[in-house]
Amino acid sequence: MLAYINFMAALHLNLNVKLENMEDVLKFYSTRGEDDPFTYLLPEEIEKTAHDHQLKILHHLTSDGTAYMRGEQLNNLTKESFDQYMKLHLETCEYKYILGYGLHGLIILTA
Repeated sequence: MLAYINFMAALHLNLNVKLENMEDVLKFYSTRGEDDPFTYLLPEEIEKTAHDHQLKILHHLTSDGTAYMRGEQLNNLTKESFDQYMKLHLETCEYKYILGYGLHGLIILTA
C-alpha cells in the first residue's frame, strides 16, 4: 500500500483566493516542490512505478476526494447529509477520471 499527495490537487490548493500568487504556484509546478518535504505525484506516475516494479494494482483511489476544497461545508453538514456525502465518495473514489481531484491518493498493490 502506498499513499501519495496528488501533484495537480496540491497546485490548486496552493492558489490563493484572488490568484495573486500565480508566480509562486508556477514555480512550484516547474520545480515539483523540490524544496518541499513532501513528494508530489500524478496518479499515472504512481501506477507506472507499480508496473515498473511488477506490482499488480488491486485498488487505486482518492482517499479524500474534494473534501479539502469543501472543509467548511462538510464541517457544517448534518449527520444525514454527511452520511450521504460519504456514500457518494465511497461509490466514486476509484473512478480513474477523478483520481486527480483528490489531494491524497492511495494505491493498494500485490506482488
